[in-house]
Amino acid sequence: MKKIKKFSFIFASISPLILMTQSCFGSSFDKQADLENKEFVNKITNYLNKIKNKNNEFKNFLNNKNNSAIPLNNIDDFYKQPNQIAIELSNHLNSFINELSNKKDEITKFNELDILLSPAKEDNENKLIDLISKLNFINNDVQKLVEEKQLLTKNNDDAYSVLINDLEQNLSANLFTGQSQKDTINRIKNSINSVLHLPLGEDCDCKNIFYKSNYYDSSVIDINYNLIKAYLGFNSENGSTSEEDYQELLKIHTHALANIIREWLFITVENEDYQKNARFRLNKWVESIKNNSDTHNFIISNNELKKLFNAIETSLDMLNSSIEQINKNNSGKYPFDKFLSFIVDVDKETKNINDGIMGQLNYTIKELYELLDSKTK
Repeated sequence: MKKIKKFSFIFASISPLILMTQSCFGSSFDKQADLENKEFVNKITNYLNKIKNKNNEFKNFLNNKNNSAIPLNNIDDFYKQPNQIAIELSNHLNSFINELSNKKDEITKFNELDILLSPAKEDNENKLIDLISKLNFINNDVQKLVEEKQLLTKNNDDAYSVLINDLEQNLSANLFTGQSQKDTINRIKNSINSVLHLPLGEDCDCKNIFYKSNYYDSSVIDINYNLIKAYLGFNSENGSTSEEDYQELLKIHTHALANIIREWLFITVENEDYQKNARFRLNKWVESIKNNSDTHNFIISNNELKKLFNAIETSLDMLNSSIEQINKNNSGKYPFDKFLSFIVDVDKETKNINDGIMGQLNYTIKELYELLDSKTK
């Protein structure tokens, strides 16, 4: 009986010790889990702040909110004035061509004029009339497209702003920890996948990705002018087109901002192949007319043609001057790479992330995705 009592006493003494030990282990485990969750949330918060900062930098550039005293600091610095002048120039050219069409029989002996109505007679595979058409469409397109993207970001309707809002709300509600953690992480990963295609720089047939469809599609080189015509609201057949036509063309071709800007630069500003640059060709065309007394005299003998030709010459001079002014802020060369670096994230050839705003923004989002992904493995 004494042995039983003694054993009971020993057991009674050990039991609280076991419970205390288990409690300590449990407490230690909980503390470690709390520390890990806190560190995880802190990392997400840090990434969120970086994403917000870079997104604001991009929005400030796009919406011309940066210090205007610093050259090449806002999107307007790169394109606005040449774009407006080029639209004016296009209007004068179209009016001039329409006026020529009323005198079709008279101009057949003036080659510089005849090629505008009969392109097949021009000894150049890049027809001047086609470049005039492209100059018109690409400049109107850039103007409308930039305004569209500005409105999108001002209203925070863009996918980047939506992602930022999702992160802020889920952090505020402590949904990155506890039972909701897995669902929250998967939801944010899906949100990121709607913004970017990962890995960055990899080509994909994913037209629904926000960055690819809105800002830059590295898989597309050529621009489809039928898509541009549809976007601007008309086509060559009946002068109008439906939104359905535009959306159908988007399934195959790109209308991303950087892709369109690159085409605008090639047509309006400069091109390694001068024969494909409308500005270069128009300068040569005006010069050839002024050097041909017969053609020039025919133009100045008609008041309407004279007025329109003078307007073309004036607008073309203004376009040249506006581009030269931009070049002065970049050591005499047009800041082609700098302009695109605000919008393009990855170098097409090397696949390396560039150090521009969008490159840093998308790279930070990629790092956030990798952090979230590691938590669910």
